[in-house]
Amino acid sequence: MSTGPLFLLASPSGAFRTICTISAPADGAGQQKEKGYTVHGPAGDYAGRIVHGRSPRGIRQAWRMHTSADTQAAAGYKGSLRGWFAYWATLPLWPLFAVIGLLHDGGGPSSWMWDKPKRITWRSRPRGLGGALLRFTSGYSSFAWDTERLDASLSHAQAVLYFASLTKDS
Repeated sequence: MSTGPLFLLASPSGAFRTICTISAPADGAGQQKEKGYTVHGPAGDYAGRIVHGRSPRGIRQAWRMHTSADTQAAAGYKGSLRGWFAYWATLPLWPLFAVIGLLHDGGGPSSWMWDKPKRITWRSRPRGLGGALLRFTSGYSSFAWDTERLDASLSHAQAVLYFASLTKDS
């Protein structure tokens, strides 16, 4: 059982047209290690679900999309291994960068330096065969998805949930 929608996505062009609705379970499942979200299409039909938790090794955040047949369509892990390595390798140098930035132009280092890696690519499962289904590289308008292999409602819902998580746990 779920409460009202967490998000209601609508088309900004022309007449009001629902793209999808996203609901969270009402039974307190949002407090567990994995958070599940239910996605419904424009007609209110079940499009699938999205689960936010940890990667199998428990190191990175994971996002898994499940189709309406409840099969796992894609999984993505926050940040690339290269990005996380660079983040942790340069972390001890951040105080030095801040001082140099303040002395140089008074503004300090740019904001990209202070962020954890955000890049994420959702690949088809099992084992990522078939390439990327959904990709977020950087910035706030850089989602791209394979329209032939991934449902539009599920893709839009995943984009909204991922952006919401960036503001909360970045």
